[in-house]
Amino acid sequence: MLPVKGRKAFPRSADEVSMTTVIPEPTTTSCSLIFGIEAIDFAPAVQLLADGQARFDTSQHCDMFYEGQMIGPAVLSLESDNMAVVYPVVKSKNWPTIHVEFMGLSEKDRTMIERFLTKSSGSRRPPSNKRPVTASLS
Repeated sequence: MLPVKGRKAFPRSADEVSMTTVIPEPTTTSCSLIFGIEAIDFAPAVQLLADGQARFDTSQHCDMFYEGQMIGPAVLSLESDNMAVVYPVVKSKNWPTIHVEFMGLSEKDRTMIERFLTKSSGSRRPPSNKRPVTASLS
């Protein structure tokens, strides 16, 4: 995926994940995207939330999405009853994962999302998939 000028691309590996990215545990998901397509209501758990972008899975209705599709307005529901109105556009799909980018995000909503990300990440990076470097004493 080519980055758009002024936008961040999705991280491709654990090493590229920034401190402001949330990867919630499946059992403790605290963020969802609520929207409707063709009279079907969706409320998938967000698997990855970054600045202006999100990723979620939907195996049952994945064929209803296509690249460039506007699926908004939608509500990004964050923990502690915070909600932001967003206008997601499908950037890519790879069954069952859908990547969206939020268009026209207001400064108020952007600030709310950034606070949520900072609070949720605990200002820590997720663990890397690299093996730890060990020193041997000879």
